[in-house]
Amino acid sequence: MAKDLPIAAICAAPSILGELGLLHGRRATCYPGLEDKLIGALISHDAVVTDKALITSQGPGTAVLFALTLIQKFVDAETAVRVAKGLLIDSY
Repeated sequence: MAKDLPIAAICAAPSILGELGLLHGRRATCYPGLEDKLIGALISHDAVVTDKALITSQGPGTAVLFALTLIQKFVDAETAVRVAKGLLIDSY
């Protein structure tokens, strides 16, 4: 994987990246119980993990935080905060 190309994966999708050998030395998370599929990754149990242009998230319960992280990465932090407030999320 080119280190500068953005890739975002949530739930079981990060396991595909691991099986393709794209996670070596990268921090990543996935749906709990699939960590063994994150081959070569530095496994995190955080809800959302950003490692340069790679963004991974655990699953359905973390989807909003994942989306806000994508907005912050690809638009800007101010927009992510504005969207979070519109969703009544004050802690972002």
